[in-house]
Amino acid sequence: FMLKRIRQYFFNRAMKKTARRSCYRSWDSIRTILVLFESDFQEKNAEARAFIKTLQAEGKKVVACCYVDKKKADTATLEHWVVVDRSQVNWLKCPKEEFMQPLKAQFDVVIDLTETDCLPLKYVLLQAKSDFRCGKSCGDNSLYDFVIEMPPHPVDAKTGMPRTDYNFIGKLGEQIVRYLKMIK
Repeated sequence: FMLKRIRQYFFNRAMKKTARRSCYRSWDSIRTILVLFESDFQEKNAEARAFIKTLQAEGKKVVACCYVDKKKADTATLEHWVVVDRSQVNWLKCPKEEFMQPLKAQFDVVIDLTETDCLPLKYVLLQAKSDFRCGKSCGDNSLYDFVIEMPPHPVDAKTGMPRTDYNFIGKLGEQIVRYLKMIK
C-alpha cells in the first residue's frame, strides 16, 4: 500500500512538470492515433485489434501501446505495436527510455482505453507528443482533454460478479469515436 502511494506521488510530480498545450481536433482532421490499452494475460487482445482495424479502415495511421502485467511478454514489439511488460518499467512503474523510442512521433490524438489505474500507460500518456488526449472519466481527469463516462461492468445475475465477456475496450473506443465525429 505504501509503495503504491509513493509511486502515485512521483507520478503526480511528473504530471505537474509536464507542460503541454491542449488543442481539440475534429475527427476529419485526425490522421495519426496512439491507442493505449491493458493487454489480456494471453496477449490475444481481440477487442483492441478489432478497434484498431476499424480506425485503420477509416484511413487513420494507428500505433498501439499495451501493458501486460507479466515479467516478460510473449508478443514482440513492432513498429506499430508496442508491448510493455514488467521488465521494461522501473520501480516507479515508469517505462524505461529505450522502450519509449517508437512512441516519440507526434500524434494527432491519444486514445486511452485503460479501464484501471495503469501507471506504466499513464506515463506513456504523459510523455506522448500530442495536444489532444481522450479517455475514461476517473478521479483525476486533468490528464485528458476529452472524457467519456463509462458504466461499470454489468453484473452476472447468477454469480453476482462482474461479467468478463463485456467488451470494455470496444465500447469505450466506439463511444470516443462516435462523439468525436459528432462534434465539429
